[in-house]
Amino acid sequence: MAEEKMYVDADEVARDWGISKSQAYKIIQKLNRQIREQFPDAIIVSGKVSRGYYNRCCLADAGRKTGSA
Repeated sequence: MAEEKMYVDADEVARDWGISKSQAYKIIQKLNRQIREQFPDAIIVSGKVSRGYYNRCCLADAGRKTGSA
Protein backbone atom coordinates (compact mmCIF):
# COMPACT_ATOMS: atom_id res chain seq x y z
CA MET A 1 0.00 0.00 0.00
CA ALA A 2 1.29 3.46 -0.87
CA GLU A 3 2.13 5.75 2.02
CA GLU A 4 -0.32 8.63 2.45
CA LYS A 5 1.01 12.14 2.08
CA MET A 6 1.06 14.52 5.02
CA TYR A 7 -1.22 17.03 3.28
CA VAL A 8 -4.49 16.83 1.34
CA ASP A 9 -4.73 18.88 -1.86
CA ALA A 10 -7.69 20.32 -3.74
CA ASP A 11 -7.93 17.32 -6.07
CA GLU A 12 -8.46 14.94 -3.17
CA VAL A 13 -10.96 17.24 -1.42
CA ALA A 14 -12.89 17.62 -4.70
CA ARG A 15 -13.02 13.82 -5.13
CA ASP A 16 -14.07 13.19 -1.52
CA TRP A 17 -16.87 15.76 -1.62
CA GLY A 18 -17.89 15.48 -5.28
CA ILE A 19 -17.31 19.19 -5.85
CA SER A 20 -15.31 21.41 -8.18
CA LYS A 21 -11.66 22.14 -7.56
CA SER A 22 -12.42 25.82 -6.90
CA GLN A 23 -14.89 24.85 -4.17
CA ALA A 24 -12.29 22.47 -2.74
CA TYR A 25 -9.82 25.35 -2.45
CA LYS A 26 -12.41 27.31 -0.47
CA ILE A 27 -12.80 24.41 1.96
CA ILE A 28 -9.01 24.18 2.31
CA GLN A 29 -8.82 27.91 3.04
CA LYS A 30 -11.49 27.59 5.72
CA LEU A 31 -9.74 24.64 7.35
CA ASN A 32 -6.39 26.44 7.27
CA ARG A 33 -7.99 29.48 8.96
CA GLN A 34 -9.30 27.17 11.70
CA ILE A 35 -5.86 25.62 12.14
CA ARG A 36 -4.27 29.09 12.35
CA GLU A 37 -6.77 30.14 15.05
CA GLN A 38 -6.19 27.00 17.14
CA PHE A 39 -2.45 26.75 16.55
CA PRO A 40 -0.99 30.20 15.78
CA ASP A 41 2.53 28.85 15.22
CA ALA A 42 1.43 26.09 12.82
CA ILE A 43 3.05 25.89 9.41
CA ILE A 44 0.37 26.35 6.75
CA VAL A 45 0.98 25.21 3.18
CA SER A 46 -1.07 27.25 0.73
CA GLY A 47 -3.51 25.13 -1.27
CA LYS A 48 -3.16 22.12 1.04
CA VAL A 49 -4.39 21.15 4.48
CA SER A 50 -3.02 18.76 7.09
CA ARG A 51 -4.35 15.24 6.44
CA GLY A 52 -4.93 14.63 10.15
CA TYR A 53 -6.97 17.80 10.58
CA TYR A 54 -8.91 17.16 7.37
CA ASN A 55 -9.74 13.61 8.43
CA ARG A 56 -10.89 14.71 11.89
CA CYS A 57 -12.99 17.63 10.66
CA CYS A 58 -14.38 16.41 7.37
CA LEU A 59 -14.31 12.63 7.15
CA ALA A 60 -14.77 11.33 10.68
CA ASP A 61 -18.57 11.51 10.58
CA ALA A 62 -18.66 9.75 7.25
CA GLY A 63 -16.39 6.99 8.56
CA ARG A 64 -14.24 7.29 5.45
CA LYS A 65 -10.46 7.15 5.32
CA THR A 66 -10.26 7.07 9.10
CA GLY A 67 -10.19 3.30 9.43
CA SER A 68 -13.62 3.07 11.03
CA ALA A 69 -15.43 1.85 7.94
